[in-house]
Amino acid sequence: MNPALDKMYYNNTIADYLIALGIILIGSLLLQLFKRILLKQFIRWSRSTEGTTDDVIVDSIERFGVAALQFGIIYWGINYLEISEKAQKVVHIATSFIVTYFVLRL
Repeated sequence: MNPALDKMYYNNTIADYLIALGIILIGSLLLQLFKRILLKQFIRWSRSTEGTTDDVIVDSIERFGVAALQFGIIYWGINYLEISEKAQKVVHIATSFIVTYFVLRL
């Protein structure tokens, strides 16, 4: 492996940081593709039906689901890294606030 990628910073190698960044970037890219392709198809389909239940479901996915998935992607990328116990507590508290926010928005 490249010696530059083996350098350690805060208990993680540069390769670990690049992998975490890759998880976040690729996950975000896939989520954007989902929004542009599949979600637009679901919106068109739900608008063409007579019932309103599917409209509510698609609107909820558009408002909350995409944001929750984006948070999940970032959380997954951060959790790939070995972080200190104090940083883990910060991530845990931030996660609690964000999940509470999404639940209250429903």
